[in-house]
Amino acid sequence: MADTRHKDAGWLLQEVGSPGYSYGTIHSALLMDLRDELKQLNRTFSCENLQRMQREIRKLRIVMERLDKRFAKKAPLRSSPPSPRRGKNNS
Repeated sequence: MADTRHKDAGWLLQEVGSPGYSYGTIHSALLMDLRDELKQLNRTFSCENLQRMQREIRKLRIVMERLDKRFAKKAPLRSSPPSPRRGKNNS
């Protein structure tokens, strides 16, 4: 059975007296290509490894937010730069 879908083809619209594709043929082929791409995306997103990565990223985000809160309590941000310290040579 020949592939009549012309997947990823460069589409030339049919003009009077010249070879080309009709609008109906192009629409059908494009819809079939979109369906194939959506099926591939569904297979990818339903992959267990991808779902596991998403859970791990969520866990990491929660841990980072907790660490940020802890550091914010211990070392609050200063609005101005620290003043220079006076040493033995600066007095």
